[in-house]
Amino acid sequence: MAAEMRLLFWVALFLLMMLALVQAPPTADSRKDAEALLGFKSKLSQDPMNALGNWQLTSDGHPCFWPGVHCNILTYRVKELEVTGKKLQGVLTTDLGFLTFLTFLNLSGNYLSGVMPAALNNCGELTTLDLSHNLFSDTIPFQWGTLTKLVSLNLTGNRLIGSVPYTFMNWRELTHILIGENLLTGTFFRQLSTINSLQYIDVHSNMFTGTLVPDYFTLLNLEVVIFYSNNFWGQMTMTIGAWTKLQWLDLSGNSLSGYIPPEIGGCTQLNYFKLSSNELGGTIPSSFGNLKKPSILNLHGNSLNGSIPDLSGSSSLQELRLSRNKLNGSIPKKLGGLTNLTYLYLFRNNLEGSLPLELRGMVSLQVMDLSFNRITGDIPATLGECTSLEFMDISQNILEGSIPVTFSKLTNLQVLNLSSNKLTGSIPNELGQIYSLEYLDLSTNQLSGTIPISLDDLPKLAYFNASDNQLSGAIPDSPLMQDFPVSTFVDNPSLCGPVLNKPCAVATTPKKLGQGGVIAAACVLIFVTLLIAGASWWLCCKYKSSSFLREFITVSSAGQPSRFTGKDLRAATQAFSDGNIIGVGGLCTVYKAILTDDSIVAVKKLRPDYFKDDRGSLIAECKILERVRHPNLVRVLGSCCSKDLSALLLEFIPNGNFDKHLHDAESSQLSWSRRLDIILGVAQGLAYLHRDWQGDSVVHCDLKSSSVLLDEDFKPHITDIRIVNSTTSNISKDLALSTISHSLDTCHQDKQNILYHRQ
Repeated sequence: MAAEMRLLFWVALFLLMMLALVQAPPTADSRKDAEALLGFKSKLSQDPMNALGNWQLTSDGHPCFWPGVHCNILTYRVKELEVTGKKLQGVLTTDLGFLTFLTFLNLSGNYLSGVMPAALNNCGELTTLDLSHNLFSDTIPFQWGTLTKLVSLNLTGNRLIGSVPYTFMNWRELTHILIGENLLTGTFFRQLSTINSLQYIDVHSNMFTGTLVPDYFTLLNLEVVIFYSNNFWGQMTMTIGAWTKLQWLDLSGNSLSGYIPPEIGGCTQLNYFKLSSNELGGTIPSSFGNLKKPSILNLHGNSLNGSIPDLSGSSSLQELRLSRNKLNGSIPKKLGGLTNLTYLYLFRNNLEGSLPLELRGMVSLQVMDLSFNRITGDIPATLGECTSLEFMDISQNILEGSIPVTFSKLTNLQVLNLSSNKLTGSIPNELGQIYSLEYLDLSTNQLSGTIPISLDDLPKLAYFNASDNQLSGAIPDSPLMQDFPVSTFVDNPSLCGPVLNKPCAVATTPKKLGQGGVIAAACVLIFVTLLIAGASWWLCCKYKSSSFLREFITVSSAGQPSRFTGKDLRAATQAFSDGNIIGVGGLCTVYKAILTDDSIVAVKKLRPDYFKDDRGSLIAECKILERVRHPNLVRVLGSCCSKDLSALLLEFIPNGNFDKHLHDAESSQLSWSRRLDIILGVAQGLAYLHRDWQGDSVVHCDLKSSSVLLDEDFKPHITDIRIVNSTTSNISKDLALSTISHSLDTCHQDKQNILYHRQ
C-alpha cells in the first residue's frame, strides 16, 4: 500500500510539472490587466523614487514581472499589487477596477489623494485592501459592500469624512477593519455588529459618537478593540465579559461614565487594558486580580475612588497607570511582588501611609511617580535596591527623615525629584556617585548643612534645585554650581556665594606683625610682582613671534576640561570638508567632528557676517550660551574666536531634525504620543529660557520644526538660540527682530492649519 501511495505521488508531481510546461500563453485578459496598471500609472503626478519606472508593456503582453505585481502562474492574471512607501502622488482612478482577479491590494504609505474609487467593487475576489497613510478624502464608497470576500480593510491615516456605510454588513468573512486617524463621524456599531468573524477593530482618532451598545458585545471572536480618542459616551455594559478572547482593549480619550463593570475579570486573555481620560467613577473592581496576563493597565485621568486592589496575581504586569484619580488608602505591599513592573504611575491621588519596604522587589522598575499624594514616613533605604530606576518622583508628599545614602546604588537614575516634602538632614555626598543623573530637585524641604562638592562629579546634571531649605555655607566654587541660576539656591538664609551675590564671611584672627615680619612680607610681595611681570613679558614676546594660530576651544569631556585649538578642529572635520557637512544655515555651516578621544561633536562654523567686526559681542554671547543648560536644549560646549575662525562647539544630536521625521513618508516611528512628547519637551526647553534662566535674555527668534533635533530616543533638543541684550551686535538684533516678525506672520497664516491638525 505504501509503495502504491509513493507511486501516485510521483505521478501527480510529474503531471503538475508537465502542466506548468504547457501552460497557456498570455491571453487578452492579461494584456487588459497590464493596460489597467498603466492607466493607474498615467494618473500619477509624481513617482520620485521611480518605483514604477519598469512598468512598460513588452511583447509578451503581461505585467507579471513588473515591480510590485504578482500573477497567477497559469493564467497570467494579476493577483496581487503591492506598492508601499514609494511617495507616489496623484489620484486613484477607476483603472484598478478592471483587475477582476485581484485578491490583494496594498498602496499604503504614499501621497495618493482624491476620492477612493467606487470601481474597486468590481474586484470581487479581493480579500485584502490597504490604502492606509495616504491623503484620500471624501467618504468611504458604499459600493464596496459587494466585496463579500474581503477579510482585511485598512484605511488608517487619511482624511475620510462621513459615516461607515451600512453595506459593510455584507462582509461576512471580515476579520480586520482599521479606519483610525480620519475625520469619520456618526456611529458604526449597527453596521458591524452582525459580522461575527471580526477579530480586530481599530477606529481610533475619529469623531465617532454613541454608546457602547450591548449588541456589539455579541462579537465573541474579538481579540483587539481600539476605540481611543473619539466621542463615545455613556456607561460600559456588563456584557463586556462575553469577550473571552479579548487581548487588547483601548477606550481611552472618550466621555465614558459610570463605573468599570466587574465582569471585565472574565476577559482572562486580556493583555492591554486602557480606559484613561474618561469620566469613570466608582472603585477599581477586585476582579482585576483575576487577570493573569495583563502587561498594561491604564486607568489614568478618571474619578476613581477607593483603594488599589490586590494585583499580585498579575505577575506579567509591566505598566500600571492609576494617576490623576481620587484613590485613597495606602500603597499595597504586594505591589513589590510585581517583578516585571517597569512603569508605576500613582501621582495626583489621595494615597496615604508610608512607602512599603516591599517595593524593593520591583527589580525591573524604571519609572516611579508617586508625587502629589499624602504619603508620610521615611523614604525606605530599600528603594536603593530598585537598580533599574531611571525616573523617581515622590515630590509633593509629607515624607520625613533623611535622604537615603543607598540611592547611590541607582546607577541608571536620570531624574530624582524629592521636592516639597519635610526631609531633614544633609544632602548625602553619595548622590555624587549617580553619574547618570540629569535632573535633581531637593527644593522646599528642611535640609541643612552644606551643598556637597561631590555633586560637581555629575557630568550630565543639567537641572539642580536646592531652594527653600536650611542649607548653609558657601555654594561650591565649581563650574557646574556656578552655572546654575539664582533660583537654584534662593530661600536658604545661611547660604552664600557669588551666584547669590552674597559674599561669604571669612573668619580671621588678627595678628600683629613684628618689624621683621613686615620686611619679609614686603620682600615676598616685590618678588612675586617681578615674577609675574617677567612671565607676562616673556609670554607676550613669544606670542608675537609665533606664526601658528592661538585660538582655542574649551569643552568638557566626561566632566573634565580639555582644550582644542583651531588646528584640532580642522583635523576633526577633515579641514571642514563638504563630506562632513550636516547642516547649512544663512550665516553658518554645521560640520560633524570626531575629536582625538573619538567623541563626536558638532562644529558650527560661523560666516563673517554673523557678527561682522564685532568679535567682542561674539565672545560675550558664547560665554553666556555655554552656561545655558537644559535637557531639551542643544548644549554649547565651547567657542572659538580668532581672526581666521569663528565657531561654536555643540553637542552632537544624531537623529536629525523634527521636520525631517514629520515629512518623511518612510518614517513610521513618529506616533501621536511620541509627537506630543516632543512638543512637551520643546515647551519645557522654552520655559527654561523664558522663566527659569536668570542670565541675559535668551530668545530663539526662529523656532520651527527644523530647529528641533532628535536624539536616539526621540527626545527633542532645541538649537539655534540667540542672546538679545546690550552686547548683541546690531546685525544680530536686526536679524532677531525681523525673524520674530516673520514668525508672527506665519503663525497668523497657519492658525487654521494648526486647528485642523489638533482635531
